[in-house]
Amino acid sequence: MNRVLRRKVDPESTPEQYIEDKTVRTIMNLLASLYAPILLAGSLAILSCVESELARIAVLGALGILLTMSIMLVVPTVKRSDLFAITAAFFAVGGVYIGSKSFDYRQMGL
Repeated sequence: MNRVLRRKVDPESTPEQYIEDKTVRTIMNLLASLYAPILLAGSLAILSCVESELARIAVLGALGILLTMSIMLVVPTVKRSDLFAITAAFFAVGGVYIGSKSFDYRQMGL
């Protein structure tokens, strides 16, 4: 490298430092443990603010895509079956939430 750049290397300079794998894993686990509840609780908060049922379904779809993309980003070795199961569970809970918000309990006298 010195011949290509044609400069002298300072012998007193510090070598490159690297972060240990354990530290990176710990940081990623902390971020994931904070991100998951915030995304799920935030999804319910956003869905409760939307009045139209059709708009709720569209928002749920966008949030599902965000969830899937974030899982693929944070866990690059995730299996397709696990990713499908997580996404299906998210949409199942979101669908029940949308259905319960859309149902008119006044018709039943409750």
